[in-house]
Amino acid sequence: MLMAVCNYQKVSLTEDENGQFSIQEASLSSKSQRSFQHGPSWMGCFLLCAATGIISLLVGSVIGPWFGQDLKRLCFEMHSTYSPAIAEIDTSYHDVRFNGSIILDSPFRGELREELNEAWQELEGFRVTMITEEEYAAIPYDIETTKVPEEAGGGYMGSLEVIHHLHCLNFMRKSSIWNHEYYKNRSAEFTDSDRTTHHHFDHCADMLRQKLMCDADVTIIPYRWVKGHADPYPNFNTLHSCRNFDSIREWSVRRQIPDLPSRYALHPLPGEKIWDSPP
Repeated sequence: MLMAVCNYQKVSLTEDENGQFSIQEASLSSKSQRSFQHGPSWMGCFLLCAATGIISLLVGSVIGPWFGQDLKRLCFEMHSTYSPAIAEIDTSYHDVRFNGSIILDSPFRGELREELNEAWQELEGFRVTMITEEEYAAIPYDIETTKVPEEAGGGYMGSLEVIHHLHCLNFMRKSSIWNHEYYKNRSAEFTDSDRTTHHHFDHCADMLRQKLMCDADVTIIPYRWVKGHADPYPNFNTLHSCRNFDSIREWSVRRQIPDLPSRYALHPLPGEKIWDSPP
């Protein structure tokens, strides 16, 4: 590429005896003459750009897939408190369109039946999870939890929040005025006193309230005109970016404390703190 640099000189304007004007130029020195500076050649620029592109392509093909997975995990971690599950589950997100229909059934609603009960039980029916000594030590916030006896595998007891939330939702479903009569003699939750069952219900409602407000879904619900309705009708069949629940569920299953014989029932270990009341 050729670049020109111009140096401008002063000139004087004079008038002769006939009233004619003339321009007198100052003598140009070698420094003030127009000069040219030559930059890098176009071939050099081309070769430099080509080399940069090839190197970027090679580096991207090697670390790109790894970097993409690392970003997915980083995104997952940014929206979670620490959990040992994160290192072992699929942390990718995928698009899911919710079934928001008022009238269409799903495996989790509709007429009370055994298949419906099994579908809900499969979501929440896990025993307590085992956390290893190393995982417990890595928890970056204060936590006190019960130890698991060596005969049950050792480590510490824990559960994933999502399993508890699903339990609460299922309990509230069973407690509705339409379902309570069916479940009151079929579900262990209703063997407690009415007062305890009421506290259980309020606990679950408030836990789900806190979770919904914490996550605060900002997905837009659109509206449409529907025959027979005076006002626009909301379309709850919205698209969401979801975590891989199946991967999380499989982790919970793998980490369950074994269903031990009664002689190995859980018990306080020597030196463990015993609290005066529930948290």
